[in-house]
Amino acid sequence: MMNLRTSPMVFDELKRQGERIANSAGPGHKVTAMVTRGSRAKSRARVQVSASTPEARRANFEQNVLLKALGGSDYTVYRSKQGRTSLISNKQANNYRSRSG
Repeated sequence: MMNLRTSPMVFDELKRQGERIANSAGPGHKVTAMVTRGSRAKSRARVQVSASTPEARRANFEQNVLLKALGGSDYTVYRSKQGRTSLISNKQANNYRSRSG
């Protein structure tokens, strides 16, 4: 029986999505795809997109380019009063704006 979490089809799709996010975030971002296996953690395909150059790290720190690339046009980056950064839907963002009036 094939495990869906480690199947080549899922691995390839995760890698494709990671490449899309990295390309959308701009130059200096890299994609790492892997299948993790362990006794405590369940085996699964994973992908990580990270800023690999100083310029990309600065852009991500100042402009949250990875969060924006992940969300696309349906989401916005929200920074709370406590300084926490989250990716929220545009509908949520509009609700927050209307409450703070």
